[in-house]
Amino acid sequence: STHQRDIVQPPFLDQQANDLQLEYIAERIPKTWQAVALHLGFMKHRIERFEANHRHDVVLQAFEMLSAWKRGHAKDATNEKLRDALEESKQRSVWDNYKDYFDR
Repeated sequence: STHQRDIVQPPFLDQQANDLQLEYIAERIPKTWQAVALHLGFMKHRIERFEANHRHDVVLQAFEMLSAWKRGHAKDATNEKLRDALEESKQRSVWDNYKDYFDR
């Protein structure tokens, strides 16, 4: 029988972010999450819906957006795509801190 620790993790960039990781990012992009959303492929009307759903909580807006992205893209919702969207939104430092924290 294979123990959990024997299973080789795929490279960090190929992994899908879990909810804890998405929350980590959401907490760090309160002012720029709409730009990140655009780079992840969301249309403006969908972004406005995230805003309307959590009028007074930008972190929740960001988290809902990231969660919807993950649900909508399944296996394609990789850390690499997150990195690209963060870089294109001038949030490279968020990516660097995220990678340092979770890629162990």
